[in-house]
Amino acid sequence: MVRGYATEKELVQGWQEKYGIPVVTTGMSHCDALHAMGIRRFLGLTPYQGAINDKFADYFKAASFDVAAMLGIPIDFKRRCPARKSMAISKTLSCRVATLTASIS
Repeated sequence: MVRGYATEKELVQGWQEKYGIPVVTTGMSHCDALHAMGIRRFLGLTPYQGAINDKFADYFKAASFDVAAMLGIPIDFKRRCPARKSMAISKTLSCRVATLTASIS
């Protein structure tokens, strides 16, 4: 995803031709799953902080998705994050996106 949607497609095609087997990336799997569920617009949450989230958003936009936002969840990788806390973080970020979307419209 970091190299972009078009570049990834070219790389995958080259690997498939070179090795004669199907090649799948995580980005392709994400896109296939979103299409299968009929999802066109979504809020993406990642465990990463910073500009890499913009690259992920650009990847999905190039794959014809409407990305409301791609946000990094603040995770302390030295400690386990209980599911309850993950859901609370998701709800908080979702509310932020709703507020941002409302202010843009």
